[in-house]
Amino acid sequence: SYIADGPANVAADGFFGGFITDPVFTYVFMVIFMLLCIGVCALGVKNGIEPCIARAKAYAPYADLIWMETGVPDLEVAKKFAESVRSEFPDQLLAYNCSPSFNWKAHLDDATIAKFQKELGAMGFKFQFITLAGFHSLNYGMFDLAYGYAREGMTAFVDLQEREFKAAEERGFTAIKHQREVGAGYFDTIATTVDPNTSTAALKGSTEEGQFH
Repeated sequence: SYIADGPANVAADGFFGGFITDPVFTYVFMVIFMLLCIGVCALGVKNGIEPCIARAKAYAPYADLIWMETGVPDLEVAKKFAESVRSEFPDQLLAYNCSPSFNWKAHLDDATIAKFQKELGAMGFKFQFITLAGFHSLNYGMFDLAYGYAREGMTAFVDLQEREFKAAEERGFTAIKHQREVGAGYFDTIATTVDPNTSTAALKGSTEEGQFH
């Protein structure tokens, strides 16, 4: 933080040096800076759907897809947004985040949840997605297994494996063969092409090959 010696640099050195030596100084400075930014950005902007509609219309001539984020799952708000934008841009594609940040059942009944995506599709929301769906599924699944494993031992995992077998038979689930699923067979092919006698092939003679058919 020191470029040159001399009186002219004393103030600058003392100010910017604070970022390195004093975390409280840095935190207070950043909070003030963010508050100023928020104040400038929010100047003259009113809450509500109208500014969202206006902005969507401004971007529509240049955007393949337009997404408006909402605070709760609300078909009426989605309908108003879609109708307003598509009244001027009838072919505009729209996106909707079916967010896991929403407490869905706190806002909608089961019947509305069941028809939610079809209703959105009819309005023009052709790209519908769940941000972090994999995060929630992965974490709950691992939590559930760990909880059972801590109390039941291998029985908990075998129960999971049996559900995998059933899903494979009834619904086409393929990840039972985890080595194949991650592409081990592809790399085995490359390895044996280079060296037909390679000893590093993963699938040939493996427990997976012998026990999962």
